[in-house]
Amino acid sequence: MFYFQPDFVQFNGTETPEYISVFKDKFNSKAIKTFLLYSKKDLSEISYYEDVTDMFLFEPAPDYLERYYTHKKFFDWQMLKKLQTSKPWIISGNISKHNLALIIRSSKAKIINVDTSLESVIGTKAPVLISEFMKNLREFL
Repeated sequence: MFYFQPDFVQFNGTETPEYISVFKDKFNSKAIKTFLLYSKKDLSEISYYEDVTDMFLFEPAPDYLERYYTHKKFFDWQMLKKLQTSKPWIISGNISKHNLALIIRSSKAKIINVDTSLESVIGTKAPVLISEFMKNLREFL
């Protein structure tokens, strides 16, 4: 017997569409499938998950994030502009008040996941960073 029923479950690994389908049925929940993007070619993978996933999450692969932190090389979010899917999708990965407008314009994203850029220390959200981010978001919209 299960004591919880999640609304969404996020899959971040190498789960197969079959695995996700079984999990969804077992827990009667929706699925978010995460894709780490190295290049536009990686977007072809989503077709395998269209029938079992309710939402997609796209984020730069770890080596892109490393390049950003060491060399300030930015990820090319424009690859998502012409994304062909009937599913809602989320972007994630190093989105901050400084690059928010550029990333949304570049990707045409409607949903963003902002996490570590709002932390003062790992795992602790900073109210001032959240306020600044929301101010920038309102100005952009």
